[in-house]
Amino acid sequence: MIRFLMLLIFAALAFIAYAWYSAQSLPDWYQADQSREQQASQALADQIKQQGVGKFLGGKFADVMNGKLVLSEPEFNALFQASLRSSRDGRLLLQVSDAIHTEITDDGIELGVIVSLDKVSKLDARTRKRVEDALEVLPLLEGSRIFLAVKGQPIARDGNLAIDDDFSVRIGAIPFSNALLKQMGVPVERVAKNSLPINLLSIKSVSTSEGEITFGVTPRF
Repeated sequence: MIRFLMLLIFAALAFIAYAWYSAQSLPDWYQADQSREQQASQALADQIKQQGVGKFLGGKFADVMNGKLVLSEPEFNALFQASLRSSRDGRLLLQVSDAIHTEITDDGIELGVIVSLDKVSKLDARTRKRVEDALEVLPLLEGSRIFLAVKGQPIARDGNLAIDDDFSVRIGAIPFSNALLKQMGVPVERVAKNSLPINLLSIKSVSTSEGEITFGVTPRF
């Protein structure tokens, strides 16, 4: 899932040259003045970063030992970010993004990332060349941000968190189906091989409702 988002970043560099304004469309949750929910999620993420995931999950010890963990959207976002910091691919995604946020609904989740082209260009020579090519076509891209989102049903895969193969993508305000992505040459089949370990938990099942996600879990030491 995380590697797939990185692939989308590269696909977006080619795409936004002719869809500039739509690609620049940012989601409602990305605001200069954070909402109360964002503030709560960020405060919890900072707390987990400072005190560790173990202490956070310790407050839910009985639930974890009973095999069922229910998290609110702010709690999930905080735990998700902590898990990204513990993953090589996750750290790469954090390195190129200005913000990451997951919205939880009855239909699944939408994982959204605000990507900074300035940060992407600093990854390596190959990536820098891609950004430079995009800037030659559309100089207004310089210093800009792009919104990428993957929407689908979260699932358990080999004890980790993954997303079902039947997903959709947004680049800015423009939606893309799975089939259209394949036609554009984006290797969507790779999403089936990607997952994210969640710190200290082995994921057995996942379900969602509005603003809430429920995991079937066992402790992972």
